[in-house]
Amino acid sequence: MLGSRRESRERALALLYEAHAKGVTPMVVLEDQIIAPDQFATELVTGVADETDDIDEIIGRYAV
Repeated sequence: MLGSRRESRERALALLYEAHAKGVTPMVVLEDQIIAPDQFATELVTGVADETDDIDEIIGRYAV
């Protein structure tokens, strides 16, 4: 079933939050899903996982 891009972004955010809350990588959370997220959500999660160091560095520069 194909959902909207908004739904995919919401699912990706939920998966990333789950990974953070569990202290595991986003890839582990993706692998543990009984029903796989759609392709766009998966691409978002893997993209964040691949760029985590750069994202954290950018946030760190501007965080107060």
